[in-house]
Order: sequence, then C-alpha cells, then structure tokens
Amino acid sequence: MPVSTPKVTTHGGIFILEWAREKLKMHISRIHEERGSLYGEFLASRLTSPEQPLSNTRINMLSATGRNALVRELTDRDETLEWLTIVQQACAIVTTRYREGEPVVPLKNLKPRNTPKYRLYPYILEGEISCLFGFGGSAKSYMATLLGTLIHCGTAVLGFEPIQGNTLYLDWETSQHTVYERANAIKQGMGIESLELPLYRRCTRELAQETTEIQRMILENGVKFLIVDSVGMASGMGEAWHECAIRLLRAVRSFSISTLLIDHKPKKGETIFGSVYKINEVRSAFEILASQLPGDSFMDVLIKHAKVNDAPYTKPRSYHIRFDPKSEPAQWVKLEPQDMLKVAQFVESAPLRDRIQSLLRHGKMTIKDIAEELGKPEGQVRARLNEGKGTVFTPIGLGEWGLLSNEPD
Repeated sequence: MPVSTPKVTTHGGIFILEWAREKLKMHISRIHEERGSLYGEFLASRLTSPEQPLSNTRINMLSATGRNALVRELTDRDETLEWLTIVQQACAIVTTRYREGEPVVPLKNLKPRNTPKYRLYPYILEGEISCLFGFGGSAKSYMATLLGTLIHCGTAVLGFEPIQGNTLYLDWETSQHTVYERANAIKQGMGIESLELPLYRRCTRELAQETTEIQRMILENGVKFLIVDSVGMASGMGEAWHECAIRLLRAVRSFSISTLLIDHKPKKGETIFGSVYKINEVRSAFEILASQLPGDSFMDVLIKHAKVNDAPYTKPRSYHIRFDPKSEPAQWVKLEPQDMLKVAQFVESAPLRDRIQSLLRHGKMTIKDIAEELGKPEGQVRARLNEGKGTVFTPIGLGEWGLLSNEPD
C-alpha cells in the first residue's frame, strides 16, 4: 500500500507533518540554509505515543546521505513503515514550502476580515505588536499582568474588553512566583472568578535565539497573546541597538499572534529607550506614567497613546491602584478609574479641551484668562472652545465662555 499524503501545519519556521493512516508525526524545526544546503531538526513519533520519539536528529534535507542516515535510524526503531518514501516526502514538502515563503495574495479577492480589531480593547491590537513603555517603577509589569490575566480569563472590567485566548508570559525580569502572586492579587482585587492563570516561562537567552522553542510553545498551548517582559533583556541589547531591535522584532513577527512588549524609557527623551526601530515597527505604543509617594500602599498611573497605525488614538486613561496594606506580597490589588486632572503630575498630559472644561466648572472666563491660567496660546484655546461649542461650551457674552452644564462628565 502506498504511503498516504501527510497533513501539513506550519507556524513561523516550524513544520508539522501528520500521516493519518501510518499514525505518524514529524516535527521539523530550526530550519536554516548554509552554503547551499538546507538543514532542519527532525523529531519523529507515533501519534499514539508522542512521548516516545522514534528519532530526533538534524539532517541536510538536500543530501541523499543525510536522508538515508535518517531512514536507517528510523528503520532500526520501526520496520513496519516505508521510511524512505516518508523521509523523501517530508524533505520535499519542507524544502519547497520553506523556499517559497509566503504566497502572493490578490488583494482584490480579499473579503473584509471577520476577526476582531482588538484582542483587548482599547490597548492590544489583534495579531499585531503593541508596546507599553515607561520609567522603572511605573507599574508596567503589573499592568501587563492585568491585561494578560483579563485575556486569559476572558473577563471584562474597567472598560477593558478582551477576546479570550491563552496568554504566555515570557519573563526576563523576575520569577514565576512573583508573576503568580501579582496575577492572583489582581484576580482577588478585581473580582475575577475564573480559576485560570496565564502560562509562564522564565527566560535568560536572547528571544531571537529561542524563536523555534517559543513557536513550539505557542502551537502546543494554543497561545493567542504573548507578553515579553522586558525588551532590553529579551533583545540582548548591546552597542548595535538597531540590530538587536530588528532581530527581536523579526522574531516576534514570526509568531503571528497579538504581542505586548514591555520596554523602558530613558531618563532623557520622550520615547522608547534605544533604537528608533522599536517605536517605528510596533503598531501601537503606550506610555505609562506613575505617581506614588514612599510608603504609600497606593499609586496613580496614567496610560497615554504615543503611536498607533490603522486604529484611532485612545484618549489618555488614569487609574488609581490600591495594594493590600496588610500583607507582603499583597493578597489583593485593585484598579479603579481616576480623574487624571486630580493628579498634579498628569495634568499636562490631559487633552486641552478637558483642562478647559475642568477650569470652567469654577465659573465663566474669557479666552485670554483661560489661556493665561493654562499656559497655552489663545489660538489653541479658541479652537478647542469652538470645537465644543453647543455640546460642551457656550459663549456667554462680553467675550466670556462657560459650560452648558456644570455636572461632571
């Protein structure tokens, strides 16, 4: 009986071939070209006993010597299959598809996508690379853990609207116990009833060096959302920052899932630390600012959009974070919406229209007085007032302006 045609699944640089009738599976990874040859690692196993591999070896797929060596090894383990045909099939399929790359797509034939725009509204774009960056101690990892937990559990809170999907936390910064404690405290504080928690992996090597292993984890665990904490360690940042950034971003792109990069902000500068490639290549980037006094069991954070492609900018959002003051580590952490205009450090980041509205709650004012109070040009103030005329603001006469209603938003 001839060998059946295998079912082929690919993800990034990984090929998985399954022969249903022969009850056989081959996992081919770490594929690379070298001096005209194409090498790959072959892991073969029975579908009925995947934990007992028949072979795990690296061969040159274009070499008859390499293929025959694999055939002999597999035949020694199991004489019931036509290994020469199977190995030739596998090498031909992988070689062809690897060198073909992605197919040409006629855009005119595409239909509007029926997938959601966001994996988690309003911060995580579906299938794209997003970035959360800020100074050290600004609760970046806490916020990332919150977003990952909401996605993993499929729980909506505080206006966050997730599409449920398994989350994998790749950690170069701390430990599994710390991330576990943070995720549990967030669940307790936010009333998340699901028993689930994100998947976790401690990392030490440069992410680009572990691309194949991470792709395997994504496939095996059905991961839909990836957190990289943090970019500095994950990229192996050295003197050639742009090369490190390109390697990391290329690796992350190969995963083809929603990804959140956690990154730092330099002491001087208004964007992500290091190479400009990072801010240019991510599809959405948010800066996080924090306000906390030493000894406080609470802090205020502000998240504001720094860059976005093919989606609207999100209005800055502020949150008040309360930590359980009675235990260390905290048994619960709770986030609540916060009026950013009530936090002195965040006022300058608020939209001018919001600042004008807050000021006019105390009474009518002229454009000149508003401009002086806020330290802004009169032209900008006039433009914002006219934009909101009839919906938020109203002229009162004698050059003064007021609110249509003094009720808070």
